[in-house]
Amino acid sequence: MWPYPEFRKKQKEVINVIEKSLRNRKIVGLNAPTGFGKTIVVLYSIARFFKENEDKKCLYVVRTKKEVRPVLKELYMLKSRAAWINYTFLIAKKDMCLHRLRTSQELKLPSEDFIETCRDFRSKNLCPLKRIKPKSFSKISEFLEIAMEEEACPWYACKYMFDEAHFIVATYPYLFNPYIRQSVFSYDVGVLHLKDAVIVVDEAHNLESVIQSSDRGLSAKTVERSLSELDKYSHAVPAILQEACREYLYILLNFMEKYRGAKRYLRLNADYFYGEVVDRINLDILGEASDIIRGIKVEMHGLKARSFLRSVWRFLHYFDIMYTLHYEDIGVFALGDRIEVKMLNPAIATALLNEAYTAILMSGTLPPLDYLRDVYGLKREIEYVKVGDIFPPENKRYFCAANVTTKYRVRGSEVYKKLAYYILYIRARIPSEYIVLTVYPSYEVMSKVLSIYEKAKEKIEEKIFDIVERENTKIDEVAEKIGQLSERVVIHAVAGGKLTEGIELTRDGASLIGAVIVAGLPFPEPNDYLEAYLARMSELYGKEKGWEYVVLIPTLIKVKQAFGRAIRGPKDKASFFILDRRALSKKILELLDIKPTIISLPSRLLA
Repeated sequence: MWPYPEFRKKQKEVINVIEKSLRNRKIVGLNAPTGFGKTIVVLYSIARFFKENEDKKCLYVVRTKKEVRPVLKELYMLKSRAAWINYTFLIAKKDMCLHRLRTSQELKLPSEDFIETCRDFRSKNLCPLKRIKPKSFSKISEFLEIAMEEEACPWYACKYMFDEAHFIVATYPYLFNPYIRQSVFSYDVGVLHLKDAVIVVDEAHNLESVIQSSDRGLSAKTVERSLSELDKYSHAVPAILQEACREYLYILLNFMEKYRGAKRYLRLNADYFYGEVVDRINLDILGEASDIIRGIKVEMHGLKARSFLRSVWRFLHYFDIMYTLHYEDIGVFALGDRIEVKMLNPAIATALLNEAYTAILMSGTLPPLDYLRDVYGLKREIEYVKVGDIFPPENKRYFCAANVTTKYRVRGSEVYKKLAYYILYIRARIPSEYIVLTVYPSYEVMSKVLSIYEKAKEKIEEKIFDIVERENTKIDEVAEKIGQLSERVVIHAVAGGKLTEGIELTRDGASLIGAVIVAGLPFPEPNDYLEAYLARMSELYGKEKGWEYVVLIPTLIKVKQAFGRAIRGPKDKASFFILDRRALSKKILELLDIKPTIISLPSRLLA
């Protein structure tokens, strides 16, 4: 059944551990580096288990649509050797809508709005819901083309395949967003019972993305648009509902105006928000009025329909539930013109893994065992598998600067100047054909350093090609630009951003990145949300563990993710630089598992 000519180093051993754990219903934590082949090892192990357990299924969740593709590719390879294996996938409903695909419409609206619009379309028999039997496919686009040729809704065609599918590949919200999970897996065709499912969480280090699937936010602009909706569709909404909803919206808007403009997360008192706003609003009335308006907008605008009043109702309804069920584990915060309900205990979202037959959490930078147990709220026995270096250790060299730090309280022009000159100094010592990836703690730090870096570059007349990550940067565009440049490239990126999480730059199978510079450890900047999250986790697990779980471990995971961009194969070599003296602490060196050489800039450079 193994789809490749041979097994890579340590793969057989890990397969044996996973299979044994599946039989014993243990949760598996798989920490294995890039190049090990985590995806195929896990899929192969589960497929072998399914041969003797035909009543089980696998729900394999990934962070983004892009990350669905490599899983489908491996399933395609697996099926080529074991024809009995069947699989399907689910990405955002709006990305699989037959009507949208036919017209190439771009739908910029929340998934939850589209789900309701989709329901309306189906109730009017506007969607061809068909079962199809596609040939094996290795790409999302292949399946979409097959479904369109068959005149079938691609999303429902995928869902109709649940019954015979052994593997269902989906994005995080299908598991961790309770509204979406219930609407997809709990009724209609394709019911999935967690007790019979092996759940695989890919990139399980990325707890922030998991939490975002369950957090909720509402902007003052949305509330203002809701008032406009009430006026525009007043002919359809009964006067008594209109009057009540208008009063409710002004109550909410007046509350939000008090905190509008907060530049960092500002914590609000949840009891005060409930008493001043939610308890004074009849959610049934708001829900009825919003549904009337939403229905009219669907008739008028079709797929692009969005009711802003419905968004307000959904936010308040969510808060009401969370306030009742998880009072101690949520917080209400203001930021800009928004208020947000955020989790202070991630286990609210992730503890459902305990309900599954079993689960596998995997990543190249998986957090430690106690983190998985406490932060993810896992109650079952965990088999933690750590695969060490599979490539020659001498291919990596680590360095740390002891005379600089980006500690929040000491940041200033001298710090930014040192970082700028360190980057230029390192770039000059890395062979010109290799890329230097520089990773900053935040966009703000990057901006401050680059302003000095550009002037210094002119001063030394160094010809360097810089690529700077922006919030709207696309990975494919960066890769294309790299292909046009031949040498002396520096990529400037932000820790935890798109480029440090997902970019892979290779040529003829070899990595193009020859050095990674961490220009300051990416500790989170202080704000009320961080303090509230830290306080809750400290209350649950003690101050030391709380700080590790909320601050230290997530910071070092970002560092490891950045390092992982460079070594992609056995022949790749790279140098790794941490420009922050805090990295020399015993605890950090232990968690990073490195022994760096201490470096410093020649004094003449800063003269």
